[in-house]
Amino acid sequence: SNDIFLSGIKKICIFLSLTGAILLYFLSDFSFSCGFIIGAFIAIFNFELLKRIVIKGCSLDNPGEGTKLVIIRYYIRISITGFLLFVLISQNIVHPLSLLLGLSTVMTGICGMAFYYFLKIMHKETV
Repeated sequence: SNDIFLSGIKKICIFLSLTGAILLYFLSDFSFSCGFIIGAFIAIFNFELLKRIVIKGCSLDNPGEGTKLVIIRYYIRISITGFLLFVLISQNIVHPLSLLLGLSTVMTGICGMAFYYFLKIMHKETV
């Protein structure tokens, strides 16, 4: 059930990323759509990495070690992501707004899957 939910989120994110990139390519310039693609890639990659870190941390025999592993890797991942975003924005490699739109694809995917499951549950109750 959790794996279906997480893979559904990833599918929605990829769909949103491709759709958004195509729309932005036709509605704005190439650099703006590239910023969206880079932001979406960073968000999806971070989400997948977080999933793997948490699964590995939960699979360890000692809960204390698992917690340490998750926290340490979380801070390393966030630090690297923050540095990457800093470089991308400070060096004017991407437009900050398009990067922000791309980074929001995972949050939109999570909300989309939650809404899908909400509708699914509501439909079961009405039947």
